[in-house]
Amino acid sequence: MDNKREYITLLNGFDLQAYNSEAEKPQALYLIVADAIQVPSPSTGFVKLRLIIRAGAVLNCTTPECCLLNHKVSYKLKVFYLIAGLEDKKCAASQQLFTTGHSWNKEVQLKQPPLRDFIEGTLDAGYKKAVVGIKSFTLVMDKDHWMIQWNNSVDLRYDYDAGKAQIGVKINQLFVDWKQGMNHSTIPGPDASLSFIQRGWEIMNIDAEMLQFTEHTKVNDQQIIGQMHWAGHNEPAGSANAVMVNYKPF
Repeated sequence: MDNKREYITLLNGFDLQAYNSEAEKPQALYLIVADAIQVPSPSTGFVKLRLIIRAGAVLNCTTPECCLLNHKVSYKLKVFYLIAGLEDKKCAASQQLFTTGHSWNKEVQLKQPPLRDFIEGTLDAGYKKAVVGIKSFTLVMDKDHWMIQWNNSVDLRYDYDAGKAQIGVKINQLFVDWKQGMNHSTIPGPDASLSFIQRGWEIMNIDAEMLQFTEHTKVNDQQIIGQMHWAGHNEPAGSANAVMVNYKPF
């Protein structure tokens, strides 16, 4: 990875875990990874890669089941990233920002279809393959909401078109609030009766990046579909009884 023209850094996932406190509901959340840079070490002579990760969140809980006198929270954030070292005339990178948003009320939860668009890169006949990753994302809501579903991904809509230097993408961003009737069926205990859907709105951003490669590159696309279940019962977020882990081969 030494002496590349530039180093592109992409998000490869994250874990957000509450510990030593009760978890609260997200009202805003953002995560950004800056591109890595080479930093020589004067003591060893080796070159290291340094990158900056920016993250922030607004966590709140204003519904009746919450402890309104204590909003102190402790969260642990683990960020996974991928660094790609680019060489001249072998790879190119192009970014594009996508913004979506929708609103809902107590009766109707609007399920916005994915935004269909494309990313345009460097027009060069030598680039035959391309992949897409995420540089950053932002979620902003009018207030704290219960969450039953959160989609935040970039899916390919059509393969890379080398003649136009374009790749089609689906920006799949959606926040789904509490469903009607869930306070009677899903969560055991007295707190469930105080949980209900609220009207609201959300705005989400994804900064996507396309990497173009020469014809000597092989791109393997794979989609993993599954489901997970965990029996929480107010166990600590990291305990064996609260977490279920599935390993998927790639």
